[in-house]
Amino acid sequence: MKFKFLNATLASSILSISSLVSVANAGLITNGDFSTGDFTGWDVGITPTVADGGRPYSIDTSGDGWDIRGTTLYATNGFDGGAILNGVPDYEADLDFYLQQDFSFSGNVISAFLSFEFDITGGPSFVASRSGAPTEDRVFDVSFLDSLGIDLGSVYTYTVAGTTVDSNPRQFINLDVTSFFNNNSGNNFKLSFNENIPQYFTGGGSFQIDNIDLNIVTADVPEPSTLAIFALGMMGLASRRFKKQS
Repeated sequence: MKFKFLNATLASSILSISSLVSVANAGLITNGDFSTGDFTGWDVGITPTVADGGRPYSIDTSGDGWDIRGTTLYATNGFDGGAILNGVPDYEADLDFYLQQDFSFSGNVISAFLSFEFDITGGPSFVASRSGAPTEDRVFDVSFLDSLGIDLGSVYTYTVAGTTVDSNPRQFINLDVTSFFNNNSGNNFKLSFNENIPQYFTGGGSFQIDNIDLNIVTADVPEPSTLAIFALGMMGLASRRFKKQS
């Protein structure tokens, strides 16, 4: 009976060390509240670029389309704009605002949560675009990219439908993204916020984003060789105790 008890203790100890050797919890986003007053840590801009024809609406019209504003400091853009092709407005060309940051972690993901807050006002209020086509939706999308820059899929999408003006209050988002990391291998990713403006100046607007945070809890599992050595040591200890007691 004592030998069986020691075996049970041994099994329990091996299970514990294999699953709980090291657990880490880290806020992985740099300058998520923009407290530096600039875009330190972030890759930010518009596509196409200003040089290639992109024209953001109202905010930082000669730069990358983004600015840091407010007494509490938040990132903002005009949520509108248009593209120029060969010096002429391209009324049906997409304009994209992006805000991105690389991050990495180690170990196997136990849980992962992404939080942020955003506010949109205005939107595609015209009945038709300047080309006469029906006014299309504007879309705010959040996704993760892999180390090669390949988009692995959206984790959050917010749509302002064509011919509407968004008047919803500020949104406070907290996403459980554990399943995303469990379904995608690797430890190096890019967090990407993107706004798609599908037509040329179809109604003024404003976009604000702030307090971006990503927390991932991981567990480091020991190498099989380490577990084997530990198990052999425990078995030797159990054998010696059994011999003494018998």
